[in-house]
Amino acid sequence: MVEANCELENMIETRAATIADFLKIPVPDARARLLGEINTKGSTVKKAWTAKNPRTAAAISEFYQTTDSYIFDLTADHMTAERQCYTEAILRRLKQGNARTVLDFGAGTGDDAIAVSKMGIDVVSYDVPGLTFEFAKWRYACDNLAIRSVNYLESDDIFDMIISVEVLEHLLKPLDSLKMLSQHLHPDGRMLITQSFGLIGEEFPAHVPTNQIYDELFQDYLKQIGLEIEEDLYLDHLKSLRLCRASSFIENLEFLVKRARHGHLGYAMRARLHNALDRHVLWRFKNRKSLA
Repeated sequence: MVEANCELENMIETRAATIADFLKIPVPDARARLLGEINTKGSTVKKAWTAKNPRTAAAISEFYQTTDSYIFDLTADHMTAERQCYTEAILRRLKQGNARTVLDFGAGTGDDAIAVSKMGIDVVSYDVPGLTFEFAKWRYACDNLAIRSVNYLESDDIFDMIISVEVLEHLLKPLDSLKMLSQHLHPDGRMLITQSFGLIGEEFPAHVPTNQIYDELFQDYLKQIGLEIEEDLYLDHLKSLRLCRASSFIENLEFLVKRARHGHLGYAMRARLHNALDRHVLWRFKNRKSLA
């Protein structure tokens, strides 16, 4: 127990010094804020969000670009045993799949990207512009890691694996983002993702409340954009997704019936009409490309 406590204290001191160096603030200040986040998880972002109270898409985007709260939030999160288990599960899956190219979508402070890069895998770190994005880039440079940091993807960026941990619930259109990512996935590739659509309210102010409709029947919505859950990798939360064939008429009809029962029929019909043809063409294109 004493040894574990000493290890945690050393980790806190090291992380606090790193944050202080980047933000150009005194180490004691960085340590105090980091300890506050460790002791009360989510408090840093909650306080910053409440102070700004962003209500529009533009205001939310500005919040993510200017806040330093996620540097403390995510640093503290990656120090927890639960979050480290996610990273370990991701690394095991990467080894099993012999992935050579990986996209970390919503890379945050870059911890997962760093761990993957140290395995000798080519990594692209994707996030919105802002202090957290710059902090991750700075960390990569400090560690002399060849990780490409981007805010957008080129049309020819194709990955063997895409990872995204606790990102989708923050997005205004998470299914659109997943659909976009599927266009950058190798035909035999996989996405490793988690989502917390069901966690909304005062304790999770940055989680978009309207995303709760995706929580219960997430797998059904995935099929509407050409993805399916292949397996649960960790505590039924970290999931492996793969591209799937276009759904049949019967499968689409069953999907609409399910959504009608949950009061989401209008959304489901739009999803089916907008994505069915696109999904079918995308799947065929990717398979032709893989055979070329």
